[in-house]
Amino acid sequence: MEGSLLGIKGQYLLLDTGVINIRKYTGYQVVANCVP
Repeated sequence: MEGSLLGIKGQYLLLDTGVINIRKYTGYQVVANCVP
């Protein structure tokens, strides 16, 4: 899943393309790129 991070609310990452429930991906490796 790709998108720009808009915010974090509890266990959810709010992206411009949708919402990700972090608990669903426990144990997965996550890669995040920061672009100015």
